[in-house]
Amino acid sequence: MHFTSPSFASPPRTAIFVDLENVYYFLKRRLKPGEDAVSAMVETLRALKLGVKERFDHDAIILFAYGDFERLPDTVQNQLYLLGFDTRNVLGTEHKNAADMQLCIDAMHTLYVRADIAYFVIVAGDRDYIPVIKHVVSQGREVLVSAFKDATSGDLLEILGPDRFFDLTDLVTAKYKLMSREEMAAQEAREAPVRTNTTGQAAPATAKEKPAPPAPKFSEPRTIHDADAKLALSTMLRHFGDKPEVWVSPYLHKLREELPELAEYERKSLISTLKTNGAIVVESRPGWKDGEPVDYSVIIINWDHPQVRELNEWDGNF
Repeated sequence: MHFTSPSFASPPRTAIFVDLENVYYFLKRRLKPGEDAVSAMVETLRALKLGVKERFDHDAIILFAYGDFERLPDTVQNQLYLLGFDTRNVLGTEHKNAADMQLCIDAMHTLYVRADIAYFVIVAGDRDYIPVIKHVVSQGREVLVSAFKDATSGDLLEILGPDRFFDLTDLVTAKYKLMSREEMAAQEAREAPVRTNTTGQAAPATAKEKPAPPAPKFSEPRTIHDADAKLALSTMLRHFGDKPEVWVSPYLHKLREELPELAEYERKSLISTLKTNGAIVVESRPGWKDGEPVDYSVIIINWDHPQVRELNEWDGNF
């Protein structure tokens, strides 16, 4: 694929904007044990620079990398400097980095003050970038999004189309090994907390908290084979396993963090899959919003489901 350059008085140039934490924490989470996330990240960005030069027939002249460097390994900034990147230190929070906002601000600044920048390469896969990408394209510039397809928003992929997306996975797997979804689900299960009774012992399935009658009616328990559904179940147990009921909205919010590559309807379908296989049931609860009565959806976990017990009482086997 080769982009057609917009008409510019000077030769068209390229700018690369990297959401560093997006790349680093994906690699840290998905690389197999023994692989170094910093080395993998640096080598991936090096290969990306070469790929961009090959695609656009020139070197990128603007290279920005964004991250909270107080939370990243000490060697990262120096290695990026040697690679030609200017680093932008942005303070994040416990749950979300602030790189996306600063990246968007700098991309907009570049759009309006650098008429020679014809190509914008954004290294990130969050749906938060959709507005800025659409705006850059509307101004007659070309955008290439480069990210790990496994962790890229389904909504973003749908808007981009195949010609404007470049998967970083091939660059990584040329030298490093990534865990499969099944391996990820097993690792998530090992990290899931075990529910305990008042004596501190692991609570058997029959010792769980009982909801008020009528008792929930679960479907016949069946084995869950889909890797995404198993990861969704593990996420529910890790983050909400201590609750008698799981409110659907906060759970979907957590799934957006754990499975950002899926579209919203795909994440909602995982709830249906868990329900069909008897791992959960979804019920309504009355409530109020803006002074009006409304019904809220809650999830009740079937602690007797074999895979729920397996995840809850992890014994080292998946």
